Amino acid sequence: GVLMVAHFVITWAFLPLYPYLVRIVMLIPNLGFPVAGILVAAAFGGAATFALHRLLLQRFGPVGALSGAMFFCFGPMSYLFLVDYADSTFVFFIFCSLILMLQRRWLLMIPFAVAASFAHPGAVALASAIGLDCLVHMVRRDPTFLVREKVGAGAAIIVITLAGFGWPIIAGL
Repeated sequence: GVLMVAHFVITWAFLPLYPYLVRIVMLIPNLGFPVAGILVAAAFGGAATFALHRLLLQRFGPVGALSGAMFFCFGPMSYLFLVDYADSTFVFFIFCSLILMLQRRWLLMIPFAVAASFAHPGAVALASAIGLDCLVHMVRRDPTFLVREKVGAGAAIIVITLAGFGWPIIAGL
């Protein structure tokens, strides 16, 4: 019984996207998992920095966006994005999702949010953020918040929630 629970926890803890990406990079001859893992993490860390800059640019202008991206890139926790782990992959997909969320492009954000769901736990929070954003628009009776946006947001909430709980269910089976 204990071994079965431990196996479930270990299987669930490591979501599949990052290891699969590393395995693809390992197709380069003589490249082991540690080196390939660091290459994938560094590439996604750089891409996440660029995505954060694009995200911040929408709200804070060029100086604020550059300052935020530089702090992210060189700040005290930036070493995490050079470690053989899935954090940089997850953060990249979350930032891309948030960029699209700010633009209210709900259906386009779904692939990024689903990828984040299979990279690291926590993407279900995006579904909550969409729900809160929709609630704010409805409470304010925003005339620009059209029915098709409400349908798109609802679809995104459902798909992202299912994806967020998908891997634990798959691993459990």
